Amino acid sequence: MNRWTCSVGVVMLAAAASCAGDSRYWVGGIIDTWNDPANWSTSPSGPGPATIPGEDDSAWVRNSSASSNKIVIFDEVPGAGTMDWLVIQGTGSGGTGELFFLLNRDTLRTHILDLGVHGSLAHSDGTLDVGMFTGQSAQSSETPGMYTLSSDGLLIADQVSLHAGGSSFQFEQEGGTAQIGTLEVGDNTSTSRVTALLSGGLMQANRVEIGSRSPGTLMMEGGTLEAGAMSMGFAAHDGRLTQLGGVLTADELEVGWLSDGSDGHIATFAGGSANITTIEIVGGVSPRPDAVIVSGGNLTTDDIFMSRDTCYVAVTDGVLTINDSLGYAGFTDDTSLFITGGTTTVDAIRLGNIIELSGGSLHAGSIFAADAVLDVSPGAELEIDNYATVEELRMDGGHIHGGFIPPLNLYLLGDLRVGDVLSYSGGEVTCQVQLTSTTLSLAADLDIQGLLEVRGVTHNDPSHRLRAPRWTVSGIFHLHGGIVESYSLDFVLSSSNAQLLGPGRVEGDVVSLGTLEASGDGNISPLIIDGELTCEPGSRVKFDILRTGTFTLAPRIDVTGAATVGGVLNVDVSGPLSPAPGARYTVMNAASVQGRFDVVNFNQSGSVPYDFKTVYEPGRVLIEVIPPVCWGDANGDSVVNFTDLETLLEGWGQEVTPGENGDVTCNGIVDFADLNIVLNNWGVTCH
Repeated sequence: MNRWTCSVGVVMLAAAASCAGDSRYWVGGIIDTWNDPANWSTSPSGPGPATIPGEDDSAWVRNSSASSNKIVIFDEVPGAGTMDWLVIQGTGSGGTGELFFLLNRDTLRTHILDLGVHGSLAHSDGTLDVGMFTGQSAQSSETPGMYTLSSDGLLIADQVSLHAGGSSFQFEQEGGTAQIGTLEVGDNTSTSRVTALLSGGLMQANRVEIGSRSPGTLMMEGGTLEAGAMSMGFAAHDGRLTQLGGVLTADELEVGWLSDGSDGHIATFAGGSANITTIEIVGGVSPRPDAVIVSGGNLTTDDIFMSRDTCYVAVTDGVLTINDSLGYAGFTDDTSLFITGGTTTVDAIRLGNIIELSGGSLHAGSIFAADAVLDVSPGAELEIDNYATVEELRMDGGHIHGGFIPPLNLYLLGDLRVGDVLSYSGGEVTCQVQLTSTTLSLAADLDIQGLLEVRGVTHNDPSHRLRAPRWTVSGIFHLHGGIVESYSLDFVLSSSNAQLLGPGRVEGDVVSLGTLEASGDGNISPLIIDGELTCEPGSRVKFDILRTGTFTLAPRIDVTGAATVGGVLNVDVSGPLSPAPGARYTVMNAASVQGRFDVVNFNQSGSVPYDFKTVYEPGRVLIEVIPPVCWGDANGDSVVNFTDLETLLEGWGQEVTPGENGDVTCNGIVDFADLNIVLNNWGVTCH
């Protein structure tokens, strides 16, 4: 009858029930045949003969001699049916109880097979059809049982349970075919390890449990294993899967399964090929993580899930291919990827701790590791198709790129997004880079050969450059004395929220839609733009004058090329400034200055009354201290009345010398802004 159907296509055939039968005991000689009534007895001590074990009988092949072996050659009795129980064992340290199949056509059927201490079953021919196959453990002073499947042998079993003790049972498949419902490697409460070895032949199993109730190892050196579900570890026991060769296919592999192992659960792929649809690393307890290690061969899977903390994947050699995703879907933090060699390809990575590349190559479609560290060392290669988001990038060598060979299209490269710290001392970056709230720590010049987008950066190392062919700044970029270079296209402050704060140096042309400020940290050093500057309408230049003690700090912007100004100039004064009329402060130096600021705002402080006006020279923009301004007084008579309105109308629509001909806003143009000031102060008398 059909007992069950395996997902990999195995159909098991045997009787499913048993009734109480008789017990038969082996009393044959050192070497005798199964099919001989003289070798059987109804009593453990004999004598024979008795009927050969048959339907529902229990057969005991036990050797109590410490000096000689008992070898049973099995030749099938036609119509014998299915036994209830077969026990094969020897003495703990002396003679063995052994069973051999005589012919390939012979079939041994039993509901339960116990292969005990010093018991041996060499299965090279014939069929062994078993409901429950138990490989019993032994004490440390005893010789364990041994099952060997080879040549043309066929094992059909609902369940194979291999026990561990002081001396663990041994299961080896060198050839033949095994069709197993559930294989349990490590199925008692011992702390010793039991190992099953597959070195040849074909094993098919619905489920493989490694280390289910005691430590267990499944070792593959060759052959083929086709499994439905595989799991490693249960309760506090350790599971080990080690593939050195052969072909492994499985629907799923659970590493760690339900709880924490005392040493962590490890699946190692060191040779051969494995194709597993889904791998789940459940996670252990630090410092005993659960892990998948690829050190040779070829492992292919759709997904590797990490469901709890303290688990990792490591690749030291060989090929790991993940068609979909690697990482966690929930809230786990201590999930990591370590690559020291080999080739790893994955569509999407989601990790919480570290991605460490010290050799080999990683090709990723996307990486989401916003709380993790990306560590790239010499000899490593990271290729990004879409984007990689990390909290911290540590790089002292290797290559991060977007899959293109220079010359590069700046808009088609993978996008590396760094959220907190970028520590760099070597290596090559040929992809787009996005820096968000990032502190730069440069021990060498960093050349990014792709579009660089800055959403928030602090750069405080004046001895090393940060270079890119094009910059887009959409947040705050605080140079703190650092040097940056845009060597192909413009350095662009792309929005009104963008800020470039000095002191420091930008080598390249700057286009600003945001804010330029010479000193973001109260330093007297200038913000140097080694190129041209364009201040677009709506942009801002912030100029600070700080009086502290006996010193006045007024850091400026120095432009080596032409400067085109526009937008808003905000002048902020702090401290007890007491300037004399006629004193000047340089806002900007340039090879030439074109245009005018549309609006100039003064925020003043100090112990004496004063005002400013903006002065434009061919190579400078300055502010000059003037006596307090009577707002709206266009003709200087300290009264705002019709004569001021007449002066303003005479200069209406003209470009004039700032502050003259009705230009009460001092921006060089007489327009509605000047008219509004006159009307708002109408009738005022200044003193």
